[in-house]
Amino acid sequence: MIILLPFTYGMDPVAAFALLLGMYAVTVTGDTISAVMIGVPGTASGAATVLDGYALAKKGRPDAPSAPRTPAPPWAAFFGALVLGLSLPLIRPIIFAFGSPEVFMLGLLVWPWSPH
Repeated sequence: MIILLPFTYGMDPVAAFALLLGMYAVTVTGDTISAVMIGVPGTASGAATVLDGYALAKKGRPDAPSAPRTPAPPWAAFFGALVLGLSLPLIRPIIFAFGSPEVFMLGLLVWPWSPH
């Protein structure tokens, strides 16, 4: 993502966002391949796949850990976008009711659990 960021500076904002979102989706679904085959996770979520997946690949079963993990992110992203799109008219007044103080307090509330 960091390597692609400079290419988006001269692009239309919608196209740049689509490019970065597409790269993120490919990275999340494709990190299983590098985690299982060579033992190097592509993302932080692929680190757990290395533990079992790489050992199974060395035993001759590289398809076992990647089978349940590969279809999940695209379906989860589609389901999440669908739920968000359908619920947006209902939560729109709540979103517009948030001002600077509420966003600041929400940031303080989330901060202790964020990865730093």
